[in-house]
Amino acid sequence: MDLGATRSAVLDVIADRGPVSVAAIADELGLHPNSVRDHLDHLLDSGHLRRVRAEVQGRGRPAWLYELAAAAQPGGSSAVVAALAAHLQATFPDPAREGRAAGRAHGRTQESDIPALMASFAPEDRGAGTLLLTRCPVLDAARAHPDVVCALHLGLVEGALEAAGRRDVTPELVPFAEERGCLLRLAGPR
Repeated sequence: MDLGATRSAVLDVIADRGPVSVAAIADELGLHPNSVRDHLDHLLDSGHLRRVRAEVQGRGRPAWLYELAAAAQPGGSSAVVAALAAHLQATFPDPAREGRAAGRAHGRTQESDIPALMASFAPEDRGAGTLLLTRCPVLDAARAHPDVVCALHLGLVEGALEAAGRRDVTPELVPFAEERGCLLRLAGPR
């Protein structure tokens, strides 16, 4: 599903700041609160977010706060991914190859939504075709099984690029290259 730039930005604010109000999101992104509410409603309906009540502070009803749904939280689905990675390690002679193949197969279904796929990693452009991936949707699993999980992430990018017809780009992932994240290099012709 293509979330679009604004909804991806809303998700980024929520992921970075935790439970957050409509007003805080509007201030952060320079949007009108009604526009933010429309985007939040869509993200709630699609299962990306959940809504919780703020603590009571003074008179009136407490505000709604928005946070990532459990499956969308960094680490939210880590236990399932870690279990699958452990299974691959116990079952296959080359679990990293199997993880990469699984990622590539899924990535091929994401060709029209490469920006949303990348948004879950909160990339920072380092120039020269290099991105710092500052967020991992399954960080705990990646730390426990980096060879499988990071290979799966590389496969996701490879598959999405292949499906988009970008055979001129060769991705390289350097897991945990920096304190703040992993490096993804998108090199020239293969």
